[in-house]
Formats: sequence, structure tokens, C-alpha cells
Amino acid sequence: MRDYAIDSWSSRNGLPHNSLRDIAQTRDGYLWFATWEGLVRYNGLEFSVIDRSTRPGLPDNGVGALYVDRDGALWLSDARGNLVRHAADGQWRQWQWQRQGQWPQALIHAMTMDAEGRMWLLFEGHGLGCLWPDGRFDYFPPHDDAPLQSSFPRMVFDARGRLLIGTFDGLIYREPDGRMYRAPAAFGFPPGLAWPYRATDGTVWVVAGDQLFRLQGERAELVHRVPGQGHFTAMLQDRHGDLWLGSENQGLLRIGPYGVEHLPAGRPAAACRPDASSACVRTPKAVSGSAPMAVCSGCARPCSAATASAMD
Repeated sequence: MRDYAIDSWSSRNGLPHNSLRDIAQTRDGYLWFATWEGLVRYNGLEFSVIDRSTRPGLPDNGVGALYVDRDGALWLSDARGNLVRHAADGQWRQWQWQRQGQWPQALIHAMTMDAEGRMWLLFEGHGLGCLWPDGRFDYFPPHDDAPLQSSFPRMVFDARGRLLIGTFDGLIYREPDGRMYRAPAAFGFPPGLAWPYRATDGTVWVVAGDQLFRLQGERAELVHRVPGQGHFTAMLQDRHGDLWLGSENQGLLRIGPYGVEHLPAGRPAAACRPDASSACVRTPKAVSGSAPMAVCSGCARPCSAATASAMD
């Protein structure tokens, strides 16, 4: 980590708000940031803000989650339960909660798409929703068997089509037939916060407390234990196989051939507040050759000393 230079951005550099809820990258290389004051696009040189006052605009400024689908479209949700899709050809489409029947008026704080092209929405404290490609919407309120009232904004599908959902009270499974249950006790997850991450190679990881597990079939293998770092809120496996972990208030870690490395104290990543999530993504080498990451107190981008210039 000592070979990295650090660029940091905040409201002084054009961000509308210093708390970032999510980060995504579209195929054109743009980075997109979800903030409480709108959607932000970054081209490597400057920030462009899309909010209620712009054209095209958003139904609400408080952006909750971002997701890039298989067609390259960017999806974004907001604090009032609205959903927006920005297609790769530049077209915008909105789904507003007032027009959708059972659709909750609540923050959508996580999204993921299944193999059938259905977009699954995790409503904070209000269960799950499923938006079909033809516009149909199914709503699944929380029930006693699964603590979705305390959901954490991370969910993924595994190779069997099961939806894995993070919560502050353990990992939840949802089978394709709708059954929901907690992760087996045999997995050995500690009590409390647990959430999933799916790498580009299909590997499903689970962060539970200060432990990192790899799911293999119906088993969970404990791979790393990283004590003393508080809650981990974001994860990325890069093209080298290294694991990057964003923490709630202890900065950024990388687990690789040299063990656990920590972004030096005093860097921007260590400024996160407990009320917001960190996020970490990898920029393709063709765009910048670096490994940008966003943290809740503005945005910080670690980049190798040889490629410390702004993205083109």
C-alpha cells in the first residue's frame, strides 16, 4: 500500500455531498457516485451532478444504490423508493412508487439482477421487491423467519439462483421458490452483521464480523480473520486475486501475497463516519491502470505512483 499515491475529492472539488452511498462504473469508463444530493458522474477531470433540478432529472436527490446490468445500463434507486434506469444509449426511464401498487415508499438500499433479467430491490426495513422485464412488480414483505427489517445493503445471487441477503442479524437465503431461511449454523458465522459479495469469477464470499468466509457448495470455509477493524462495509476482489475491504471507520485494507495491508493512518479512507457505507471498485487498466475507491467522507482514489494522473 505504501507504493500508492492518494487523490482525494470532496465537496470542495465538486461533489455535492461528502457522504457517498455507492459507486459504480459503466462500460464507457465513467465513475458514478450515489450521494444524498444527487447522482454524480466523474470523467476523470470533473464532476457532473444530476438531481431534481437538471434535465434529465431525478425524482429525488437522495440516491440510495447503483447497479450496472448486463446491457451496460446504470440503475439507481432513491430514498423514497423510486427507481431510474439510464440505458447505454442515453435514454432514461423512471419507476415511481406512487404508481406501482404495493411498491413501498422506502429507501431502496441494494439491487441485483437475476439470470432472467428481473431486478431485485432490497427496501430498508420493508422487505424485497422484484421488477420483471415486462414491468410487473412483486412485493415480498419481511416476515418472522428472516430479519429483513434489519437488512444491510448487500445481496447477490449464487450459482444455484439463490438470493443471499446481508442483515445485521446474520446472512439470509431466499430460494427460487420463495422460501427464506438463515444461513446454516454449521457455517460458523459469528452473530451480528453478515453480508455477501460475489466476485467476477463467481466465487461468493461472506463477511461476518471480523471474519471472511468463502462459500463452497454447502460449506463455508473460513479464509481470513482480521480483528480490530470494526465493521467491514465493502469488498472487492481485483484481477490479481487480492481482496480489498472498506471498513466503517478504520479505512481500507488489502489482503494479498504480503498479508494484510492497511491504508496509512490519516489518509482519506480513515475518515469514514459510522452512519454511511464505504465502497470500493476497480477501474479497468484500459481506463486508468489504477484501483479507485470511494469512501463515505468524500472520495479517495489510490493509484500507483506510475499512473497517478487523472483518468482520461
